[in-house]
Amino acid sequence: KKYRNKTDKIFWHFHPMSTYFEAHKCATSYVNSPEFYQILSRKIIERKFFPSSFRAGFQSERPDSNLILEQWIPFDISNMSHPDLKTLENNIDFKNGRSGDWRRATQKWEVYNPDHSDYQISGNCKRYIGRALNVLNRIASVDESEIKKAFIQASNGKKALVGFASHDFRDLEYEVNYLRNLIKKFSKKFPKINYNYMNTKDAFRSYLFGKNVKKKQAIKLGFKFYPSNKMDVPRIKIYQKKGEVFGPQPYLAIQTKTKRFIHDNFDFDLKKGIWHYAFHNDTIPIDDVLFIGIASNDKYGNTDVIRFKYANKSFKQI
Repeated sequence: KKYRNKTDKIFWHFHPMSTYFEAHKCATSYVNSPEFYQILSRKIIERKFFPSSFRAGFQSERPDSNLILEQWIPFDISNMSHPDLKTLENNIDFKNGRSGDWRRATQKWEVYNPDHSDYQISGNCKRYIGRALNVLNRIASVDESEIKKAFIQASNGKKALVGFASHDFRDLEYEVNYLRNLIKKFSKKFPKINYNYMNTKDAFRSYLFGKNVKKKQAIKLGFKFYPSNKMDVPRIKIYQKKGEVFGPQPYLAIQTKTKRFIHDNFDFDLKKGIWHYAFHNDTIPIDDVLFIGIASNDKYGNTDVIRFKYANKSFKQI
């Protein structure tokens, strides 16, 4: 409010839970962290929010998180590949790839689609990974050579997406001014190169799709409820009204009457872009449902979230 800033955005940064549930310690397993789904489900139902952009906690990804992110989140700014491998090996928490392992990933300021089996190399995944370095940090810090690299890349006719990462327990004003001074220094040496400050989503969109992205059809989800009858249990149908969802299915969030937040899979229709969910003893009985939320991004980073409350044997949109 003070600075009337309309460009900053909130996305998502997630740390998996440690083995002994010590929240100040870093883990890497998303499969062992049901908090991932609880947090997303609560964001959808309580805040009507679903992230299009993501950075991994401690920049740590593994095969499980690679596949989980591939289902829903198109933009990932976790790559911190850096030429100073010696410093990584001299820190116990990063030694031998323990945390933030991006040693095989590109060190250019570029975006790539990861491989299904190895998030560090290019492959056939749909989501995009970009590079972000730390600022005045003990690990993978940005410096003059990195900013110069970005301007050289741009001067050779290739776009550069330059990401930075820090934490709010540090003096961010000092770090931001440090970055601005570096950028200003090299912008004078490359006066023909234009640059813009952007939030993560807009930076990915500009890098990948250019100005035409605004003309693309944004995702819009449709919803239909079918009450129970003699032939079937109550169910919902979700469909693409406009655009196309990112990944194989939208995200389904359910809040029960005891305030449990649950994520579940949809059933797939024979036609593309249509999904079903039936409420019965093998899933969740509809009488235990209080709210449901369905969310999806598209590949351009557009997001649609729809929410419904179940009451009087029907769903009402909220």
